[in-house]
Amino acid sequence: MRTLLLLLLLAPVWAQAQLNRSAKELSKEKIKEYVTTKLLAGKVYKPLAFEDIIPVRDRDPEVVWSIQHRFEAAEQEWVKEAVREENKMYNVTFYLDRKLNIRRAESSQQP
Repeated sequence: MRTLLLLLLLAPVWAQAQLNRSAKELSKEKIKEYVTTKLLAGKVYKPLAFEDIIPVRDRDPEVVWSIQHRFEAAEQEWVKEAVREENKMYNVTFYLDRKLNIRRAESSQQP
């Protein structure tokens, strides 16, 4: 009887944890697609870290979630008839709506 009661108490906690995990995985997929197709089209992209997805209150009523993402991008420069490749690190905060579509992004380049 105690075991059943304990399972009934833990079920909502477990279900919420699974929902958060699924939301984070879906947002990671959408962010990777957004970065590779729109932000860094044609550049080498190396994801480093995704933070947890967190609820946010914003001036835009459609923005409900935010998630931070750190990644490196290879930038090519022409220097004296040679191509030099340099990796730059970026820290970007993506703001998402209820359906986890990207509404906007704010970035800060890491030195």
